[in-house]
Amino acid sequence: MKESQWSDYYKNTIDKEPNETLVFAANLIKDQPNKHALDIGSGTGSDTIYLLDQGFKVIALDQEKNALDIIKNRTSKKQRKNLTLEHRFMQNYTIANNTYNLINATFSLPFCTKPDFIKIWDNIYKGLKSNGVFSGQIFGTNDDWASIPEMSFFTNEEIDDLIMQYTPEYYIEVDEKGLIADGSEKHWHMFNIVLRKA
Repeated sequence: MKESQWSDYYKNTIDKEPNETLVFAANLIKDQPNKHALDIGSGTGSDTIYLLDQGFKVIALDQEKNALDIIKNRTSKKQRKNLTLEHRFMQNYTIANNTYNLINATFSLPFCTKPDFIKIWDNIYKGLKSNGVFSGQIFGTNDDWASIPEMSFFTNEEIDDLIMQYTPEYYIEVDEKGLIADGSEKHWHMFNIVLRKA
């Protein structure tokens, strides 16, 4: 999206609740000690702030500096002690191996090419600790945006292959008309998932 489109998106989403996949994932590992999380495509920080409130140390990663500035302004001095803001494209970020209890990607991973998605996906698996969880969305091929070459979309069979090395904890396919952040209509085809690494 263009910078102006991102600005409009942030205005429309700044007050949204944390995503239900993230809340589910965080609850799965609530008793793990010294929890570290990576929030890929953090936007204005609804998920990031939820993770901070749940006791995680969080790296918030976003390609838009404006989004990270909003997170900084939304968090307290105490919260910022457990927060690192990373301004870069997700496909250029090095995910440290065996580091995170939780990696979240709410509506972010589809916004890169398929080769970049696969590279990031592999690095997410490597970045999770044993018993760590991933939460996020993958877009399916029936989605209205499926013809956009800069994005990534997968068949059901391809998604089965992607998640094969995980234990699915939450898996809901959505294939229906809905709304986007600005209120306009769109056909969504997506998979809301929470996956646990063995």
